[in-house]
Amino acid sequence: GLGGRGGSTFDGALELLRAEVAAVRPARLVTMGSSMGGYAAARAGIALGADAAVAFSPQVLVSPAARRDMSLPAAPFDSLLEGLELACDAEGLHAASLVEAVREAPAGVRTLLEVHVGEDAPGDVAEAELLLEAVRERAGGSGEEDIRCEMTRHAGRDHNLVTDMRDTGELHELLCRVLAPPSTAASEGDSGEGIPHEFVGFAECSDF
Repeated sequence: GLGGRGGSTFDGALELLRAEVAAVRPARLVTMGSSMGGYAAARAGIALGADAAVAFSPQVLVSPAARRDMSLPAAPFDSLLEGLELACDAEGLHAASLVEAVREAPAGVRTLLEVHVGEDAPGDVAEAELLLEAVRERAGGSGEEDIRCEMTRHAGRDHNLVTDMRDTGELHELLCRVLAPPSTAASEGDSGEGIPHEFVGFAECSDF
């Protein structure tokens, strides 16, 4: 995370991230994470106007009441969301859902939300479909370029699909693809990748 910097608010964390982006000046800005980190990746990606946000099994609804209203199946992280709600209430904060983040994003945000879910986690699939619908509603049939959402459903995988993807090498391939600047992909013809396949950093990543 941010090592305790940025205080306890989402806006505080965004200030730090914006400062880091301004200092690094990346050719391509991509946020990514799994589960609650997937929620953070999508929400921060939209707020930062990132090129892409890659979210594995993200929570779209973080309010326990909203999750109950949607009849989402019980999940191991439900108690954590209950604790998050209590902490937000104590601080007078609101933990926005990803649906709200999409609806309230300013015009001109062109972030691609790339969402991966396991078909053996029906709650994750249902939440991802809510996010897809929010993006469709935002577009409203205008055809204008704006936030986009693509969902990939992985057969035979559950909430922890990103670990399987790491172990099979799929995560390495995915990250090479999403991190490649478009100009690099275009100039390299059929390879389409700006990160050499011999780079092993992603394959050996222990964070997933």
